[in-house]
Amino acid sequence: MIAITKEFKQLLQEMFNTRGVTEIAADDLVEVLTVNFKELEKLLRDETVRDEFKLLKAKDGSYFVKRFLIERLEGKSMTSTFMIQWDNIGGCPCFICYELDRCNVGNPISSVDCPLFTKWLFSKPKEEEEK
Repeated sequence: MIAITKEFKQLLQEMFNTRGVTEIAADDLVEVLTVNFKELEKLLRDETVRDEFKLLKAKDGSYFVKRFLIERLEGKSMTSTFMIQWDNIGGCPCFICYELDRCNVGNPISSVDCPLFTKWLFSKPKEEEEK
């Protein structure tokens, strides 16, 4: 199963990259991958896939797979060595995010795993960049 999930993950990444999207209808994936819906659900639950791809249900009852891009912080972990300043919210991507109405801790879309918010939160202050 390991080889299958690695191939599955690669195929998903290629499909998303080729189409240039972050969401693909589950029905499209079922058709292209020639698997049934239950098999797709099972493959998306695998630990090598589930951090980047999630099966979500739309308001109309249809299902889609959303890709979450994971940004690495150049080998750094998020520890207390980062200087976080909560008093300055300038440039926060949340204020222009088109997913803001669906964003909430516990939801598939949240600030906890948002790469744009993480990048902004741990970016160097502008004064420091200018030096």
